[in-house]
Amino acid sequence: MLMKFLAIAIFFLLFVTQVVLAQDEIPPSEEVWPELNAFYSFNSKYRLFTMISGTKVEKSYYSDGAFGIHLDYFKPYQAKRALGKYDSLKNRLLRVRVGYMYGTTPPSAEDPFKEHTLLTETIHAFPLSYQLLITAKNRIDWRIRDGEFLPRYRPRLTIERDCKTHYLTFNAYLYGEYFLNFGKPNINRWRLCGGAEIRVSRNLNFEWYYLYQFKNSPDVGKVNAIGLVLKAYFHAVNKKNK
Repeated sequence: MLMKFLAIAIFFLLFVTQVVLAQDEIPPSEEVWPELNAFYSFNSKYRLFTMISGTKVEKSYYSDGAFGIHLDYFKPYQAKRALGKYDSLKNRLLRVRVGYMYGTTPPSAEDPFKEHTLLTETIHAFPLSYQLLITAKNRIDWRIRDGEFLPRYRPRLTIERDCKTHYLTFNAYLYGEYFLNFGKPNINRWRLCGGAEIRVSRNLNFEWYYLYQFKNSPDVGKVNAIGLVLKAYFHAVNKKNK
């Protein structure tokens, strides 16, 4: 209970701090973030996660892309209730992830860059009443961008709920995330995001979300982003149960 209270309090204070910062009349950047994810579960404890993502800014030639490969470890015990039938993350109270990501822009981009990132991440889940779930994510990005070492800490607090209708099975969520760049507070940023992940088939999900980034400084402006994610899930064949 204490951890929940502290996490909520920290995110509230960060949110208030960002909102109070002076706002200007510069319109937010309108962006689209497409992404493709593939998950391969070796067993109940280990999973491989690969992803390809991109960014396209409306009314601009700017675009970028990223590729990542990660290994997930799930603590081998289940939650007291079924939190999600189609993603093993929601049946575990703790997940640890390590991975590598490479990001770049086309050579003709307005603001070209190359970025290598080693990431470490933990997610703790806290089941609540009314079939709600709070997850606290702590992620550190060990980034090298154009030869400069730029580590950052990314705490995220999410509240979500699995929902089911006659036609759809989906997970609705809302989260806040802060980007704390060590030694470079001018590029810190605060984001709010809401969305839903829809079950398309046994091994395929589609996620849609809307994200808003608050202005922090001349280097970090406001952003309106629409995210579209296609997720494919695969599992190792258990010969004993085949």
